[in-house]
Order: sequence, then structure tokens, then C-alpha cells
Amino acid sequence: MVGTNFFLTLSTPPAAALDLQEVKSLTDGLKCFTKKMDDSTLQLNHTANTFPRKQVTDFKKERQKVNQAFLGLCQVFKMDQQASSAGFLSWLPQQAS
Repeated sequence: MVGTNFFLTLSTPPAAALDLQEVKSLTDGLKCFTKKMDDSTLQLNHTANTFPRKQVTDFKKERQKVNQAFLGLCQVFKMDQQASSAGFLSWLPQQAS
């Protein structure tokens, strides 16, 4: 889903009145999650692409960069507070919070 096409997948509940503040809060949470996911994915992609070239030099420094890229991605998933994510989140490292 790209751009406004994402909103075509949403529909309002037929019998429920929506609380504007709750909807705004959920929308802001989705926006924050999407932005952090995008940033973390870009960082991971960049790190993964430069990693092979740098293998001939300092291993420890490069492995730390890869570790930080994955920890950034873990932090994004920790933002998801839904009950359905509890099992997935239980294996993430505690230091990523």
C-alpha cells in the first residue's frame, strides 16, 4: 500500500461512534511506527550493503554497526502494543528498549 491508497483499506465500524482523540492517537501511533520502520529498514539496508566491502578491515566495528541496525529494528517492533504481538515481542532483546 502506498500513500493514500492505504486509507482505502480502512472502514469505520457500522454502529460505533468514533472518538476523535482516540482516532488521532491511533493514527499518530501508526505514523510514528511507519516512520521508524522506514528509517530502521533504510539503516539496515545501508549497513547490509556496505558490510561485505568492509570485511577486509575492522571486524569488531562493522559487527557492532550491524548489531545497532538490528537493535533499531527491534525498537520499532516494540512500539506495537497489540495483544497479538506479545508472543513475537517476548524474544526481542531487553536492551533494545
